[in-house]
Amino acid sequence: IGEGAFFNCTSLKYVYCKPTTPPTGGVNMFYNIASDCKIYVPAGSVHAYKEKEYWSMYADYIFAE
Repeated sequence: IGEGAFFNCTSLKYVYCKPTTPPTGGVNMFYNIASDCKIYVPAGSVHAYKEKEYWSMYADYIFAE
């Protein structure tokens, strides 16, 4: 996911990321998204996403699909 892909998307409520392996991301890919936004990932991959570089910055938004 590119640098700043969802930058300042304050109306974004849901993101569904289907890959079981977290894609490469950028530091600001979800910067300043809505505080109640949820990033859904495959259930068996939640830990991997929360630990992956850049994704870890958004760990509080990551949930199992």
